[in-house]
Amino acid sequence: MDDQQLGCAGLLLAMMSLDPSISFDGEHAPVPPAPAPIVPPPKPSAPSVTNPAPVFARRIHRGHPGCHFQEEVMKIALLALALIVLRPCLKKQVWAQSFFAWIDPIELALFKKSETILVGRLLWIGGLFVTFYDAAATFVHSLDLTPLTTRVFD
Repeated sequence: MDDQQLGCAGLLLAMMSLDPSISFDGEHAPVPPAPAPIVPPPKPSAPSVTNPAPVFARRIHRGHPGCHFQEEVMKIALLALALIVLRPCLKKQVWAQSFFAWIDPIELALFKKSETILVGRLLWIGGLFVTFYDAAATFVHSLDLTPLTTRVFD
């Protein structure tokens, strides 16, 4: 090679250490065989009830405190189904009317109590909203936007 630049020799030496087919004398070393292609493992099917995700499966086997999440969701769904669908049907049954006559006043008292708590919390959140709004309005009012507006309108 008739390369007169000094910086190329170092670059060519570095390339020769990485690729044996590069040489100064024009003779090429045999090219090493290509490595066998790596076949990725087959993709598992999407997580489902019968095939849970690996992280969730590890939590179940370790006794992780959050592993009962699906069970709790199922309990809540069944309770909602019972309250929405089955309760009106059961109230019409003669044999269940005495139970509902006994339980309805208790449910009504608990509902009124929860309704009062809910209204109280909504008022509390409303007060927080007004507080944050007042703080934000004070902050925005104190901003000096003159440098920005002079650049925009020039």
